[in-house]
Amino acid sequence: MQKAKHGDEFGNVIKGKTISNQDKAYIVKQFGSNLQIFIDICKAKGITPVLMTMFSRITDNPDKLVLNAVKQLRVDLDYQAFKDLFDNFNETIRRKAHENGVMVIDLARHIPQDSDHMYDITHLTGNGCGKAAEIISSDLSPLLSLKN
Repeated sequence: MQKAKHGDEFGNVIKGKTISNQDKAYIVKQFGSNLQIFIDICKAKGITPVLMTMFSRITDNPDKLVLNAVKQLRVDLDYQAFKDLFDNFNETIRRKAHENGVMVIDLARHIPQDSDHMYDITHLTGNGCGKAAEIISSDLSPLLSLKN
């Protein structure tokens, strides 16, 4: 696949059309391949990789702010297709962590998908930052104690 002119490596797959199941599978496969490369490089360099899922307010029943934000993206995906792709990315992160025996911090499952924790679809509020910090520090604590 060639890189699109506007810099989005998947732009030529999804720009100007509804994403097909074949396109979605290709994008998710490439995402998984990129994660695998990251994991392999870390391990080759003696670095302990830790993956994190992506939190968001992308839910089955989105509010108006979320729907409008997705409409303003530079991709021609309807909301459900965008949500499916986003969910597939998080599942790929979980699967790659499991396949490689690396830690995954599942922020997507543990940060509430509401305006108290995120002020838009993907950016944390003060409360959200506090919650993310609690989750990350709690999950990393056993790993850090092994290093000492």
